Amino acid sequence: MTRRFWPWLLFVLAFIPLFMIARLKTPTSPATQTVWQEGVLQSPDTLDPAASHTPADWAISANIFQPLFQWTPRGIRPLLAEGASMAGRTVQVTLKPHVTLANGQPLTAAVVAGALARALWPRTHSPQAARLLAPVVGAQQVAAGKAAFVSGIQVVNRSTLAFHLTSRATPAFLAALANPALSIVPASDMIRGGPNWQLTNLWGTGAYRLLDWTPGGNVTLVRRSGRGPEEVTVTVQPSWDLAELSFVNQAIDALQVPANQVVSLSSGVRRQLKVFRLPGQLTLYYRQGATGVSRYPLISVREWVKAAFGPDIPGISSAWPKGIPAGKPMMLYVNQNNLLAVQLAHTLQRLRPALVTVVPVSSQTLQSLAKSGQIAAYIGQTDWFSHTGATMPIMANRTFWLVRHRAEGLSVDQNGALLWSSIQP
Repeated sequence: MTRRFWPWLLFVLAFIPLFMIARLKTPTSPATQTVWQEGVLQSPDTLDPAASHTPADWAISANIFQPLFQWTPRGIRPLLAEGASMAGRTVQVTLKPHVTLANGQPLTAAVVAGALARALWPRTHSPQAARLLAPVVGAQQVAAGKAAFVSGIQVVNRSTLAFHLTSRATPAFLAALANPALSIVPASDMIRGGPNWQLTNLWGTGAYRLLDWTPGGNVTLVRRSGRGPEEVTVTVQPSWDLAELSFVNQAIDALQVPANQVVSLSSGVRRQLKVFRLPGQLTLYYRQGATGVSRYPLISVREWVKAAFGPDIPGISSAWPKGIPAGKPMMLYVNQNNLLAVQLAHTLQRLRPALVTVVPVSSQTLQSLAKSGQIAAYIGQTDWFSHTGATMPIMANRTFWLVRHRAEGLSVDQNGALLWSSIQP
């Protein structure tokens, strides 16, 4: 028996190295890259944060570029800045050390000063940047094309800037610096890249850099630092219905939900809805002594918000302010670009069709009409009646997302753009 056993034993031992080699091959195979697909309802018009004005624009620019400070639900916090101090009409900002652009260039005070001037250049086409930087000495001259750099932004040293303002410094200026429209885009990006600089020269401090963009089509970005998916493709969806279907069929991983579509989501899809707080709140402003005064159809604010966005979105006020009579048809003005306000206004009109007429206008027109007393009521976030009328908070400002991911840790910027570095696959 012993003589018969040894030949078989030697045969088996001869194959052991082959099994060991086969077992070693499995762990050495490369890991699959993490790819994220985000749907947008229109093609981005620009990737320049100073000129961005649509959700598609913000979705991309917010992940390439960053401002000095950032809004959070807990207040304004430093982002590229390490800190700030105020004294009289001067705000001094110190930059975080060791921050670099996507091309490896260090972020310095001189780069920041040039970037903020670039946001004001007439060819940047950014009225928002001009408004945000209006308190800075010399900003108006740059916005008018009379100067290339802002005289009131002083480079103190490599990591420190001093902003000289036309009036006493307040925390409101730090809030302005936190606006994504003032994200740091080096002036050299625009100068060296020429007319098509957004296709070749996008060197931001954000976690992602542009890989491919054909204007009118999809945009692909790759992670350059930090956390998040290794690659993100932003795909243009032809309609909301098809976009929702793409999410249901797992063709896309994330989709921002327009305010007027939230209430129509099916219960199954709504379970994946993520709601994020944004700065401010939606308020009804009423001026009784204004021209063409209108009166409000009283309705429960809770029921109003529920009808507009669903049962899990709370209203703020429990009752309408005293002194606002009911019964007369109402002319309700609203900023046509504030989709939450538009949805609230049209919902109220639907609930009280004989008593409400909605008048959507531009933000500039709304401000002008309210300040001149030509309208009696509007929904917005700023009191253009200068505290001369009644106010009724309706709901906190929010944005809505369908995300195929756990909610913990996800974050958005103050425009509602999903920050991909907060996604943990």
